[in-house]
Amino acid sequence: MPSQEELREQLATLAPTAGVGREDEPRLSDGPARLFLTFRDRPDVFLRFLRQRCKVKLWSRQEEIFYATFESPEVYVRSGNAVGKTYVAGVVGLSFLFVRQPSKVVYIATKIEQTKRQAWAEFLRLYQRVRQAFLLLRPPLHLPEPRAQSVDLVPGQWFATVWGGADADPEAFQGFHAEHLLVVIDEASGVSDAVRAAIGRCLTSSGSRLLAIGNPVRRSGWFYEDQQDPPPFRRVIHVSALESPNVVEGRERIPGLATAAWVERMRLEYGENSPQWQVGVLGEFPEEGEAALFPYAAVQEALRVEARLDRSRVAVGVDVARYGTDSTVICVLAGDVVAELRELRGLDTMSVVGAVVDTLRRWEARRCAVDGTGIGAGVIDRLREQGFWVEEWNSASAPRDRTRFANLKAEVAWSLRERILSGKLRLVEHASLLRDLAAWRYEFTSGGQLRVVDPPRSPDAGDALLIAHWLQGLGREGRTWALGEGTLAGRLEW
Repeated sequence: MPSQEELREQLATLAPTAGVGREDEPRLSDGPARLFLTFRDRPDVFLRFLRQRCKVKLWSRQEEIFYATFESPEVYVRSGNAVGKTYVAGVVGLSFLFVRQPSKVVYIATKIEQTKRQAWAEFLRLYQRVRQAFLLLRPPLHLPEPRAQSVDLVPGQWFATVWGGADADPEAFQGFHAEHLLVVIDEASGVSDAVRAAIGRCLTSSGSRLLAIGNPVRRSGWFYEDQQDPPPFRRVIHVSALESPNVVEGRERIPGLATAAWVERMRLEYGENSPQWQVGVLGEFPEEGEAALFPYAAVQEALRVEARLDRSRVAVGVDVARYGTDSTVICVLAGDVVAELRELRGLDTMSVVGAVVDTLRRWEARRCAVDGTGIGAGVIDRLREQGFWVEEWNSASAPRDRTRFANLKAEVAWSLRERILSGKLRLVEHASLLRDLAAWRYEFTSGGQLRVVDPPRSPDAGDALLIAHWLQGLGREGRTWALGEGTLAGRLEW
């Protein structure tokens, strides 16, 4: 802890208008400097200042997270969507910077750009409000302008910054040590065990704190394991979206938080037994079991994969509706990106053909794949009459590897699974697609062959993606199919 003399020197750096000479040296009686020092070790006072001067509002569970971070060495927060965890992470980091004098605050997520967009963005926004409030004081207390990745009150000694938890060597984090150190881990489920271990080696002082927040997307890794029978020094806070004031009161009292209408949409769209409901609404780790074809965590990661749209590798897959409640879905894969997903209902055969033709022309593609069972055969015939090159998909066809797979669908689905698990495909945020991927299961026949188990509700969007993935792997003459790099067997000859 710095002495009063050292603190005055630091305050002189923060408040250059007060002067640094002997006569004008800041004193504790000086208005702005005195205000600054009243925050020292008083999170309640600083939070009151944020409420009065910066219009910061926290609901009860956010306040619980706020105070827990100052009280407990480690705080883990798992929550549903839209409960304000990212916002409170910004408030906590900013408050720690001003309350623990001097201190270091480090924000971490899986990638530094992700960190900047989320909790760090909230920190910077709130910091600007605090800075403006200090400038309005008489005499004003000048705080430094923030840079993109750091706010330095006293360079090298008193600062807040961001760090990419997956893009850098975990050992590089070892440079962060301080008597008062706060590490905020955003989207904690995505941060590796190695980075978490490196962080733990930095939290050695009694004034060190860890705040790990995120949706509980996977039942593995440190964020899951550390919450099972936690030690006394680790406080685990669980916040369900059902606790949101907007849901409880049935009106939008706090803009941006989960609403009753959103909860009902989640219920109708995914069902209360789905991983989307368990994670997004309840804030619980998904109970998907080992037989999930596409693990929930991998699908969520695929929504954030950095991949460029490639028009030279366009594949269009079409799953044609068979029954009145089903949808015709057209999926466009452009390289490693799901570039378009069109869901059509109530169309006759010719209208479906027209939608497919429109898609092919917009993407300048002459080739597509269509599920040929049922009325799909008519769509294929009409497209071929118009000069398009159409591959016919039949999920029940024999696979190339008959020892491992029961049919073509199982073989292609396993290849798509490996493509997603390896981080080589970027998915699109589409409710039907995410629901279908979460609902698929796999099992083994008595002969040891893998087969895909469809859910009761037809997985139309999932099938369309499956067909587009299959088409993208076909050779030019339609006689070979690539299972993908590093997957089952490379390119296979029919």
